[in-house]
Amino acid sequence: MPHLHKLIDRLTDLVGQHANLRFRFLEVCGTHTTSVVRHGLDTVFPDRLELISGPGCPVCVMPVGYIDQALRLAG
Repeated sequence: MPHLHKLIDRLTDLVGQHANLRFRFLEVCGTHTTSVVRHGLDTVFPDRLELISGPGCPVCVMPVGYIDQALRLAG
């Protein structure tokens, strides 16, 4: 995953260039949160970089009944 390491290095550099600012990134989907933790990214981000869990992706938070109804209407 060399591209991921480059991305982390670049993000760390950008945050470092703005030492007086806090950064907040919204994790839109629970898969984002899982990936961040699984790969240990949360341990390498600076303290000024905060990850905020968002509302969830439409597929994950959509009630099944809505999806069933949409399929019936499309059918």
